[in-house]
Amino acid sequence: YLDRAAIQILLTVASFILVQGIATAALTRAIADNYLGRKTDMLEAYARLGGSWARLIGALILLVLLCVILFVWLIVPCIGWISGPGILIYVAMVVSPLLAPVVVLENLGAGAIRRAWDLVRRRFWWALGFMVILIIFNQIITAGPSMVATLFLQYALKNQSVEYSNLLHTVV
Repeated sequence: YLDRAAIQILLTVASFILVQGIATAALTRAIADNYLGRKTDMLEAYARLGGSWARLIGALILLVLLCVILFVWLIVPCIGWISGPGILIYVAMVVSPLLAPVVVLENLGAGAIRRAWDLVRRRFWWALGFMVILIIFNQIITAGPSMVATLFLQYALKNQSVEYSNLLHTVV
């Protein structure tokens, strides 16, 4: 059980770094170049990241450590119970998505977390509400069809073995 859990944690961290970090940074670079009138494709955007990817990975690791510290803060009676969930949700939902653009566009390293926090600090409720709306739309687009397919498969495969049903669900 522990080795499977460790593998799952490593895959989650790798996915976080590759998707939230490197892919978002390349997309940010491509969008910024296109906005400035420079034609670029995605491979060129990855190439133009240069040393930004190392600073980005460092900032992402610091962000994960900050989230772990905030999670531990949740354990503190009274003070942590009241302030901890809000800060943790805010960091995870609002500051985290801004980290890659700040690193790529402003060439910041460890200070990128503070800069991302400062960018949305004055518009706290607006930014949090906007991210909640984006997450709801994302869930409707991705989870909606998946839920319909799952319900259909459960109805169609109610006499099949569990292994076959799980495999087919994963493929769909």
